[in-house]
Amino acid sequence: VFDDSENSVEGYLSYDDADKTVTFRPAVNMSHNRGYTVRISPAIRDLGGNPMAAAFEWSFTTSEKPDTTPPAVISTIPENGETDVALNRSVTAAFSEMMDPSTITGETFRITDYSGKRIQGSVSYDDTNQTATFNPVNLNYETTYLVALITEIRDLAGNGMAQNVEWSFTTGAEPDTIPPAILSTLPEKDAGDVSTETLLTIAFSEPMDAESITNDTVQVSDSSGKRISGTVTYHEAEMAAIFTPQALAYDTAYTAVITAQIRDLAGNPMSADYSWSFTTAAEPDIIPPSVISTIPHDTETDVALNRAITADFSEPVIPLTTETFQIFDDSGNRVEGTVTYDDTNRIATFNPDRLAYDTTYRAMITTGVVDIAGNPMSENTEWSFTTGAEPDTLPPTVRATMPERDAADVP
Repeated sequence: VFDDSENSVEGYLSYDDADKTVTFRPAVNMSHNRGYTVRISPAIRDLGGNPMAAAFEWSFTTSEKPDTTPPAVISTIPENGETDVALNRSVTAAFSEMMDPSTITGETFRITDYSGKRIQGSVSYDDTNQTATFNPVNLNYETTYLVALITEIRDLAGNGMAQNVEWSFTTGAEPDTIPPAILSTLPEKDAGDVSTETLLTIAFSEPMDAESITNDTVQVSDSSGKRISGTVTYHEAEMAAIFTPQALAYDTAYTAVITAQIRDLAGNPMSADYSWSFTTAAEPDIIPPSVISTIPHDTETDVALNRAITADFSEPVIPLTTETFQIFDDSGNRVEGTVTYDDTNRIATFNPDRLAYDTTYRAMITTGVVDIAGNPMSENTEWSFTTGAEPDTLPPTVRATMPERDAADVP
């Protein structure tokens, strides 16, 4: 290196094998506003011993004024106040200009915890990016650290920073290594009489990775092993997965399986598959009850006055009353009486207080009668019967004789 008067500049050479770069650092600062020429001699050889084909040179001119501007930190990683910082994260500070690497050390680039304990690590400087890096070796989880750059750090002109630069960051919580668990299910394990409209709900012990909750990891099968179609959704607020089946059959046993491929937000899978079974309810009764026989039969005659009037039903019904089992005479007058119901034989009995001889009566079972499933009769059931004539209770008498009493001369 020569100045514009061809005076040689004293300095130090270094060679970076990785970058194939030669660096010349002057022993003393070059003069301001002066031209310099750099000459590369062809005596330089590669590792094969080949010299350069020709000399190479270039010129430059130094600045007019000396650099008196102190360097500044223009950005940091982590940023000030940043949280959830990884323990292996490098701490870096980018400067506004090129710095003197010899001034960036563990004494001028410090990290301490809030008790003031110094953190051990290595410090380096990247000339290309004008960035100083501290690689700590012993950070702890969930801990706040203070970073300080001291004013002894200088730029290449020897200017120190105007003031210390400090910032803080907090490391993240210790990573979750606990596998998730299932806290509860609906329907519950071994539940019976489950509605075919039910949605299967699985509550987890912690927030889960929604992408891991699919039709492959939440499966429902019937007792023959046939998979049931449906959709799976994850509700973050409740930490619960919901399987909505396309269709469940009545009176059928089902088994639900949650596979171990389901993961929490930290990526931990369940420790094992989880399964439980339940049984759906029987098909609901929607058939209305009906009267299948009566005593007396419809239009039966000569019915005794003390004959109980009964109606036999097709299925068990709620016990009848005198409002749902009525008897009328041929004038439309209600017949008083009592109504009983035999649950075993499904027979309702009307015991009238009094019936008249030789009278036609109309019996009616109303639609107020309902079966135990709550289905009413589809229509009133009516039938009629007629009582017998009044019985003859008078003794016979002899009205006349032949021959007459006391007759004489009877042939």
